[in-house]
Amino acid sequence: MAVESARQRDIAVLESMDEIVGRNWLKGEYITDEKKQPDFYLQVVIAALQKMHSTGTIATPDGSMSPCSIDGVLAGAQNFIQVLASGNGTHKMPGNVSNYLVAVELIKKMNDVSELLYKLDMSDTVKVAKGAADIVKIMGESVDAEIARGNVSTETVDMIKMWRRIDENVPSEMEKQFLRENAPKP
Repeated sequence: MAVESARQRDIAVLESMDEIVGRNWLKGEYITDEKKQPDFYLQVVIAALQKMHSTGTIATPDGSMSPCSIDGVLAGAQNFIQVLASGNGTHKMPGNVSNYLVAVELIKKMNDVSELLYKLDMSDTVKVAKGAADIVKIMGESVDAEIARGNVSTETVDMIKMWRRIDENVPSEMEKQFLRENAPKP
């Protein structure tokens, strides 16, 4: 089932992020080769999460602060990593344990959001199974409805946006298989 495949992908992503965080902050190893997908992309996501945390939009929400743009944060994180990759000695990734612990907490929050998405997407799948609508049209409807009702915090909305960006860049095995099977024949 597509929803279960996506959740399995999320678990694999979270495990990869945890491993990358350990390498980055505990061992001082950074992925500078963009061709190492998805690890390089996930490193950018971790940097983005850390930046969101430092601006108060994750873990320390401030009512006066507007939510940051995921695109903007990812662009900033990408630029930061490119500066590191260029060998400019004036910029260094933090090497202390407190940054590692913050990152691990953010990964835990990303897992909580992934579980929420899984539950809401499963409710959409149940609706489709009962003949309510086409899966493509209805998938994500429950998530959007919860956000519209105000039942989801700004922090969680930001993380949902982050997961949707991950969806675009790190497809699940089921999606990869679908793309292989439906690729144009040479």
